[in-house]
Amino acid sequence: MVDVIEVHRWPSDDSIAQLVIVDHQRRPRPSEVRQWVAAARADDPVAIRTGALFPDAADAFAAEGFQVIDTLSLLRRELSGSDLRTPLRAARHLGRERGVRLTTMRRRHLEAAAALDREAFGDEWGHRAASLGRIAAATARARQRMAVRDRRPAGFAITGFGGRKGYLQRLSVDPADQRSGIGRLLVIDALEWLQRCGARSAMVNTGVDNAPALTLYRSLGFRAIPDRLRVMELLLDG
Repeated sequence: MVDVIEVHRWPSDDSIAQLVIVDHQRRPRPSEVRQWVAAARADDPVAIRTGALFPDAADAFAAEGFQVIDTLSLLRRELSGSDLRTPLRAARHLGRERGVRLTTMRRRHLEAAAALDREAFGDEWGHRAASLGRIAAATARARQRMAVRDRRPAGFAITGFGGRKGYLQRLSVDPADQRSGIGRLLVIDALEWLQRCGARSAMVNTGVDNAPALTLYRSLGFRAIPDRLRVMELLLDG
């Protein structure tokens, strides 16, 4: 089971367990879901929440009493044959004009990144430093970039690569700096890196009601695919 699921605490609430399926496209059997729930209950959480589930997996969890608490759009961008160096140069030039530069996000930056993430997404959905670290460790290779403006963090991106596929795993921009080109710069930087790694495509997900993010991704060539992801929750009686 260690290779199939991971159980953590929900980033914003230690009383909630988070159950993550390592193989995101796995279709679990009902007996497996019950086994995973038993493992997640070991520390007596008040509820169990899943990571983002594909429809088949979500249906299996729904059959065991889980309810949908968030729905995510899944988008893909093909990378083969794309010229990303030119738009990256343009985005960097615009960033410099606005006092923005990109730097490597290191472990010592994670607390500041987590604070920014909670400002952007709220306490319920924002990450802590530990969960950001787990995101970066989820793929064979990862790139962590931070946008700095006036010597303060203004945004960050965590990008993963593995199996010829790329994943924009987390993109966060300080609300005070949104609509200033920082998100665009971070995404183009991530895509160009993935292309150099040999990725054929890049995936990203975001809330179905996150209009600014959806607009940004579509403007950069991402297209929605039919499957929507679901985050689910099981409330426990104790």
